[in-house]
Amino acid sequence: MSAPHSPVDHIAYGSLDAYREFIAETLAGAEIHARIGQSYVEAGNDAGLEYSVRCMIANVRAAASILAELKKSKAEQVGRRTPAPDRHPATDNLEVRA
Repeated sequence: MSAPHSPVDHIAYGSLDAYREFIAETLAGAEIHARIGQSYVEAGNDAGLEYSVRCMIANVRAAASILAELKKSKAEQVGRRTPAPDRHPATDNLEVRA
């Protein structure tokens, strides 16, 4: 018998890949609700259609929210990698006289 898999075995928590995986999952959920909504349209079920549209919107909003976090995290990582200019604060304001 193989060892049970934990959900944390494949997700890089706190990383950009974790954000991307969550976005992929929520977009897949939105796609499913869109297809179900199409079925409700064909069946003439307005209550089901409304529910599936609301679920689809919730999935898209979640994806958009995490996308904003992904962009913010990427910008922070770039900022940490960018070397600071070669500055010496204690001597930056000194005048040099000849």
